Amino acid sequence: MPAHFALYAGKLRWICGIGRGAAEGISAAMKFGTVAMTDAKQARPPIPEGVKREVRQRCRFGCVICGMPVYHYDHVIEHAVVREHAAENLTLLCPNHHDAKTRGRLAVEAVQEHNAAPFNLNRKNTAGLDIGRARELRLEFGTNWYETDTPAENIAKSVVVVNNRTYLAFDREDGWLTASAIVTDLNGTELLTVVRGELVASTALWDITYVGSRLTARQTGGGIILDLTLTNAELNVHRGAFIDYRDRSGFYADGEKLQALVGGEDWGSSSNTGMAHCGGAGFQLTREDTPPWNILLRRQLPAK
Repeated sequence: MPAHFALYAGKLRWICGIGRGAAEGISAAMKFGTVAMTDAKQARPPIPEGVKREVRQRCRFGCVICGMPVYHYDHVIEHAVVREHAAENLTLLCPNHHDAKTRGRLAVEAVQEHNAAPFNLNRKNTAGLDIGRARELRLEFGTNWYETDTPAENIAKSVVVVNNRTYLAFDREDGWLTASAIVTDLNGTELLTVVRGELVASTALWDITYVGSRLTARQTGGGIILDLTLTNAELNVHRGAFIDYRDRSGFYADGEKLQALVGGEDWGSSSNTGMAHCGGAGFQLTREDTPPWNILLRRQLPAK
């Protein structure tokens, strides 16, 4: 053993009152710390999915301090101390607050207090999350899509409209594009909204996750009622609805097509329809002064 290594092991024996072999082992682990830490992380078991869901539900799908719906699972008392993944010792912290706690700028006592009364607990929606803006934007819903880039003029463009209310749109301002959306269940209950690139989600959901670019919401029992890809440059509704709760009419995307619904009943569909730079709403369902319904599934070609 090198002289400096043996000296450090000797100090460990004197400070900690441990045997020579144990001291040399600890000293070696510290010398080759990167390997030791990697092995420790690999040995640490993952948090069970059921425990994660319990923590999300208790924290109402956001950081307990600020409500942001992007978060890390944090052990209030460090895992190295408790050596278990108990739900009551886990909380949700956004990247900023998680980093502050990890670096010692946020006291454990403050986290415990917020964990007992999460920010989103008595709120209808989570706090907002800025998704960002892009030079080019793609909106997709049930294999139909709308793409646009950034000409000079500032405009607001409706892509899906039901009963004269816009459910999917984009805004162009100063050469930048942002998406807006109101996504519902089949009864017209709003699950989440995006307003010019800012996301908020309903805290009444049974469960919701936003991992990477994929946002998924589940109803009681685990069935998926909402499935989105959401980035600054793309909003893709794989599963979700744009429904007016007053008469259960609108559109439903199921991954393969966009289905028109009138009074909750099927009324035509569209799939694999591409649009770009077109005038008027891309998909529109309106009710005239008297029945029947006037349903427009506009398959418009790019402007020449």
